[in-house]
Amino acid sequence: MYQKQEIIMCLYINLKHLIFRYDAHPLVAVTDVFQWGFRGINFHWGQVRQYTFPEVVGGLYKVDEMELRDLRTLPFGRIRLNS
Repeated sequence: MYQKQEIIMCLYINLKHLIFRYDAHPLVAVTDVFQWGFRGINFHWGQVRQYTFPEVVGGLYKVDEMELRDLRTLPFGRIRLNS
């Protein structure tokens, strides 16, 4: 299980239809972990976002410091619209 202050990335699909815009490839500094998911600062949005575990596809990947430096230079964020 992932913990606070870890940096993670994943493939995310918003199934709730309550949030119309979401990042399908979030890079997140985790601030809180719950049974239902986690909350953290999304590097692509620059703000706190919430993620539920059922909407994470294929698991979470823990990013180390060296990888974070590289990932922050790549434009891999994918902002999607629910319709």
